[in-house]
This record gives sequence, structure tokens and C-alpha cells, in this order.
Amino acid sequence: MAVLLRRATLEDLTALLEMWLAFLDEQAAMDDRFARSEDASERWRNDFPLWVNAQDRCLLVAFKDAEAVGFLAAQLWASPPIYRQERTAHINEVYVTPSVRGQGVGKRLVSAIRAWSEEVGARRLQLVVLAENEQARAFWTKEEAQPLALTLTLSVDAEPRDEAPSHPLGFH
Repeated sequence: MAVLLRRATLEDLTALLEMWLAFLDEQAAMDDRFARSEDASERWRNDFPLWVNAQDRCLLVAFKDAEAVGFLAAQLWASPPIYRQERTAHINEVYVTPSVRGQGVGKRLVSAIRAWSEEVGARRLQLVVLAENEQARAFWTKEEAQPLALTLTLSVDAEPRDEAPSHPLGFH
């Protein structure tokens, strides 16, 4: 399968938005705590130029026959200052359309982000995978990813509140 990989451009906004929403919907199907917000599309459109233009971020897109079939978003990340500082690249999201999964697109995206990580001096890549996402966990095991930490959650019986935080993290 001939797949072209390149960094995303502003012209890729619509195609990547569609894949990103599909990614969010797949996560929500595995765990409803990941249901997308009503303004998810607006937030994507707002932040997309940052991802395309920032030197400390890399947004890759994969094409097959001129159709976008996958993407990977990563950025440089720093641990809290109480730890020794080593450059790390954090993979925020990886998505491959279901029709081409298992055909090497994800592997190509990861290979490209490894190269970018080396270029920017990152000593490691890190990422988070949903515990329910067995397909993704198997993929990352094949990529030789090793667990670093385990995030646990506890339910709390608080009354839900409608107000959102004044400054949602991760969006400008």
C-alpha cells in the first residue's frame, strides 16, 4: 500500500477534524467518560493553526490515494520541575481509519514521530492509552512501548455541576 506521510498544513483542517472526531467517538464508545464536548469542533478549529505552525509540536497526516487515512499529534513535554529535566515528546493522539488498520499506517506514523523526536532532542516518547483499547495496547506492545505509570480512577458521588472550569486545560 502506497502511503504518503507529511506534516499537516492549514489546508488539512477539515480532513483532520473528521478523523479527530471519529477518534473521540471511538474513545467514547469504549468509555463514556471520554464523550466529546459540544464545542469540540470549535476547539479543534481554534487550536489547529497552533499545531501546524508551532516548532514544539508535530502534527503528521497519512494519505492513501490522496485521501487522509491517519494522523499523529505529538508535542514536546516537560516533567514537573521537581524531576530531572529531560526532553520528552508526548504523543497526544494517533488515529488510523478503520479501513486501513493493520496495513502499517500506524507503524509509519510512529516511525516518523520517532525521527521528529530525535531531531528536536527528545530522549523518549510517552503516550497514554485507554485501558479498554485492547487494539491500541497490542499495537504499542509491538512498538516496544513500556509502562511507566498506571493511572487509576475512583468514582465520587458528588452532584454534577454545569459550570465549566474557567480555563479548560489544553486549549487556547
